[in-house]
Amino acid sequence: LFRFRQDHHFSWTIRSSASSACFTHNPQFSISSVQDGPVWVLLSRHFSTEERSVLSGSIHGKEVATRSPLGFISLYVCDTNGKRIHSSDTILRGPFVDSPQTLIRLDMPKTKCYTLVTAQQDLPLPRYSFTLSVYSRDPVTVGHASDMYPYHKSLLGAWTLRTAGGNASSTSYK
Repeated sequence: LFRFRQDHHFSWTIRSSASSACFTHNPQFSISSVQDGPVWVLLSRHFSTEERSVLSGSIHGKEVATRSPLGFISLYVCDTNGKRIHSSDTILRGPFVDSPQTLIRLDMPKTKCYTLVTAQQDLPLPRYSFTLSVYSRDPVTVGHASDMYPYHKSLLGAWTLRTAGGNASSTSYK
């Protein structure tokens, strides 16, 4: 069915303070095709021996409580010409699944370049290894997404009762 296949192996250090809507530190790839046609992308999480302790309810002696013991993964497709994105602005979003693989199908127009973003929710370990496999009938180019901005800085903060400002229709707002 597929004449071409590419595998890209990578590791991902997940920052615990990052928001799930912020993709600044997520692995991102550019993908383009020379012909119109379907492209299938499979993201596979590699198993690690530390997952045994997660399934038993603790990591390095600390108790772990998540919705799914091993977390969720997904793939997003963005129309950003192969450039890195920082927030979710997608044309296609795969479901968050608790299995070690997730699959997404793209209908690639020729000479169009998309950005593939790996996403996660509640992955309990600090570091994971993955394989991104791309299957197609025609040649496809896959590489690391280029960064539009050479520098970035992330600030940790939160809206609180003191900093949020309150209701704009309230007389005490100003």
